[in-house]
Amino acid sequence: MKKYNVAIVGATGAVGEVMLEMLSARGFPVKEVYVLASERSEGKKVMFGSKPLSVTNLASFDFKDADIGLFSAGGDISAEYAPKAAASNCIVIDNTSHFRYENDVPLIIPEVNACKIKDYKNRNIIANPNCSTIQMLVALKPIYDAVGIKRITVSTYQAVSGSGSGAVNELAKQTAELLNGRKAECEVYPTQIAFNVLPHIDKFLDNGYTKEEMKMNWETVKIFGDEDIKVSATCVRVPVFYGHSEAIQIETSEHISEDEARELLRSANGVTIMDERRDGGYPTAVLEATGEDSVFVGRIRQDLSLSNGLSLWVVSDNLRKGAALNSVQIAEELIKNGTAFVCSLSADQSRDFRGTLIESGRDSPDRNRSIADNLALFKSMREGEFVDGSYTLRAKIDMASPNINMRDPILYRIRHVAHHQTGDDWCVYPTYDYTHCISDAIENITHSFCTLEFEDHRPLYDWILNNIDRASLAEISDLGESEETAVLPEQTEFAKLKMNYTVIGKRNLKAMVETGVVDGWDDPRMPTLAGMRRRGYTASSIRAFCEIIGVSRSDSQVDIGMLEHCLREDLDQKALRVMCVLNPIKVTLANIEAGRVEELRLLNHPKNESMGRRVVPFTREIFIDRFDFEESPPEGFKRLVIGG
Repeated sequence: MKKYNVAIVGATGAVGEVMLEMLSARGFPVKEVYVLASERSEGKKVMFGSKPLSVTNLASFDFKDADIGLFSAGGDISAEYAPKAAASNCIVIDNTSHFRYENDVPLIIPEVNACKIKDYKNRNIIANPNCSTIQMLVALKPIYDAVGIKRITVSTYQAVSGSGSGAVNELAKQTAELLNGRKAECEVYPTQIAFNVLPHIDKFLDNGYTKEEMKMNWETVKIFGDEDIKVSATCVRVPVFYGHSEAIQIETSEHISEDEARELLRSANGVTIMDERRDGGYPTAVLEATGEDSVFVGRIRQDLSLSNGLSLWVVSDNLRKGAALNSVQIAEELIKNGTAFVCSLSADQSRDFRGTLIESGRDSPDRNRSIADNLALFKSMREGEFVDGSYTLRAKIDMASPNINMRDPILYRIRHVAHHQTGDDWCVYPTYDYTHCISDAIENITHSFCTLEFEDHRPLYDWILNNIDRASLAEISDLGESEETAVLPEQTEFAKLKMNYTVIGKRNLKAMVETGVVDGWDDPRMPTLAGMRRRGYTASSIRAFCEIIGVSRSDSQVDIGMLEHCLREDLDQKALRVMCVLNPIKVTLANIEAGRVEELRLLNHPKNESMGRRVVPFTREIFIDRFDFEESPPEGFKRLVIGG
């Protein structure tokens, strides 16, 4: 087999490191690997498999020594060095957006235009496309091939999850604030998203379109290879958490009836037709698409404004397709790479084979099962062909590891339990250790903080992240559609917060709620934010408490008096002063005539006159605390007594 010299431009960056790992893990036929970066990184060591490589200054490298150049160091670097590499007969695969819209550089979606890969010879450069238009083009490809498409008008109704987890939180928070009569605060979006729609995704361009809208235009033209096709997009963010919808109007080159279009789409992979002309006979993102892998198409009809017009409604579950399904596919990639296997040991047998803290474990009899058999068995596990507990999917790590969590841990179990999104479709459920790190990476979390008991789980956290398909992971992450570089998260452990006289553990608190010991999570006795708020703790006092105690890696206990001190300090600065007699006794002042009222203007805060004053009436009858009066006072009593 022929081997190739490969140059990695941006080798010290996160994407460059992934490229090196993928070349090694996939067994790419490499002869020599050159790792290139800026002058300040020259001489730095990076790993290719088990081999350390020294970084070379990009500016001085001769690309005549490389057959393939993988570029991921930013658009400016690609602009300067990719043409130089291509001129030296090095084939460039560029991961930035710099060359996407240049006519002589192929922009490739293998399902749509794989035949165009050969066009790299124009400039020795291939561009990776933005994924914002992929869904639409894959759906329209059967119609385009059958009768041609002259024009596409599309309005997208994109869920906030497309902007990341911060946008999901913002929609939830704004909804709660507005329903409670409070002003909605905006951080992710330029204006309110709750109960609103925003015709604005990505930045505005000079022609009035947004960049997201123009991506759909530019890339459709280029990927279909049809300069005559016209695309007008309006991309709208809607107050929906998950599920993208599109209203698409196309003008075809030749007439196609709605029935013919239905048949084409019905035979297309990954498409489900739901098109009945009755109430509810159309797909919606929430009710039909949620929990399904298919793209749903409905409202297929002739366009009344065009002789060759067709209108379609398309919805899909972006969470399902972007997270759950890909999670299983990642597991399948582990199988294909030989780093996972399907095991038939029972739970008791697995515990016995795992060994103890002082004895090594034993390999499962299924550990060396063939990749083909593993894939077939895992597919049967997903489809519910086996009973609970009969099989598991396990990582293939090291049964002799001193860390018992690394002894071929379980990744998936069979559970015939309905899921709130997928229903009964899938019968495998991932373990916490498997999903924890992947979820962190998808949400672009850089540092995952855990309590100290998870410290010995950290090697497994890192192993999973370093043994899955990083490119797929980056594509489905919150940064999947942006130019930002995704990085792998790191797990860091810290000690739990413990306070005397306070129950903190969530399991204990949950038991107290469920058994009726307290009146819910917002019971004032509960150390929850809702409970503490009802008890009178301010947000500022809780933040001050957290700042004072800090974060520690050593187990310790904080005196609850520290929390109470923070509250007193906070209230002392902002709380208005009032008077209240809890145990009153009435006193009549005989030297003040009945009906006389004097108004005393007292400071609301003795240390802050800017907080204003309040009016307190002074009359013939007043109330004092019962402990401030004694008929037979003890010696030294200084308060009110009879006769003085």
